Amino acid sequence: IISYDAKRGDPRGSRSRKDSEKRGKLGDCIDCTLCVQVCPTGIDIREGLQYECIACAACADACDSVMDIMNYPRGLVGYTTENALAGKPSRILRARTVIYGVAVIVLVIGLAGALSNRQELRMDVLRDRNALYRELATGQSERDHPLKLEVSGLENLSLETEPATPVALAGEMTVIPVRVQTDRSSNAGGGHELVFLLESKLDPEVDTESKVRFFLPTDRTQ
Repeated sequence: IISYDAKRGDPRGSRSRKDSEKRGKLGDCIDCTLCVQVCPTGIDIREGLQYECIACAACADACDSVMDIMNYPRGLVGYTTENALAGKPSRILRARTVIYGVAVIVLVIGLAGALSNRQELRMDVLRDRNALYRELATGQSERDHPLKLEVSGLENLSLETEPATPVALAGEMTVIPVRVQTDRSSNAGGGHELVFLLESKLDPEVDTESKVRFFLPTDRTQ
């Protein structure tokens, strides 16, 4: 802990560096209060250890600089133990230090083992928070379908689409312009039912047909 050696420093008193008379009557502390001025928490370490002390050792550094100026030994304020301050022998090898040492060794071994066995490639799968699932309507697909369109119901029918190979986009309504042509001489005038067959090149199960009534002119001379 950071402590002030009261046995060496007291009684305190200011003096000049060459004042040998006061040197014999006073302790090494010249009462410059520099240790208090540099303390970030504003405590006086000379009053003993206080809970505000953060052990920054700024007071020890300031005191050592003053001791150097006065030609006194360093260490009036510095790191020490309670036993040393009380004049008792200090023990380095204690139960606490042994436990701490063993704990540090175990941590170092564990860290080394974790580093040696770590995976070079790791994957984490995180579920999307926006939707747990999505139900598709009947017949709706999540893939594009190339289509084939055919027509029947009249003689000599021809069919053109734009584009030539239409594609139904996944999850969207697709409009396909279609042009149907026939020879007037091959069919009677009036109403005729045409059947449009739409086939998927990917999945025959989704094929569908639609019937539409078309009319041809009855007077072929016009």
